[in-house]
Amino acid sequence: MKKLRTLRFTALLLAFSALAPSVDAAPMLVGSGPYTGISDIDISGTSYDVTFIEGTYSSLVSTHFGLTQGNDSLADAIASAIASVLLATPTTRAEVYGLTGTASGSSIMIPTGIGFPFGPGTPFVIGSNVHSDFAASNWQVDTSPVPLNSPTDDTTTGDLVYVDVTLSAAAVPEPTSLALFSVGLAAAAVRKSRRKPA
Repeated sequence: MKKLRTLRFTALLLAFSALAPSVDAAPMLVGSGPYTGISDIDISGTSYDVTFIEGTYSSLVSTHFGLTQGNDSLADAIASAIASVLLATPTTRAEVYGLTGTASGSSIMIPTGIGFPFGPGTPFVIGSNVHSDFAASNWQVDTSPVPLNSPTDDTTTGDLVYVDVTLSAAAVPEPTSLALFSVGLAAAAVRKSRRKPA
């Protein structure tokens, strides 16, 4: 009987804790200089991690950029979030992986695909762009589709870095799911307690 009371109490405690408002993690810069990305960016209830990467779009696209390809709205939202984090810190160009800080304008690009903004035959990588012109920590957003460079241009020149967007690794169960589980557990405990021994 004592075990049953403990089980009921635990189930009710889980149910109430699951219904309590959750505290969202704030986005955090990853690394200690240069920063290699940002973790826990919340976009409409989904948590994303971003990683700053270098190379050519042509060589990276087969293994990166999957979530943002053809998704201008996600790229725009990620770009705005990146700018907010970099401005809040504040972070200079030289503190971002892949950017040297020596160029007068440096860009962090979230690619959404290939486009032909200047006519046929001239492919450009397009996407959302977070850039810093003049002042080293003056981050601004240009929403997609912004053409920046050729798919075969290498970004290791220090004035451009790409962003790979992934779902956050630490997926926390939603409060609703926990509540449903807890209610089910409580119902099972009550049902068991009402059974009479044969």
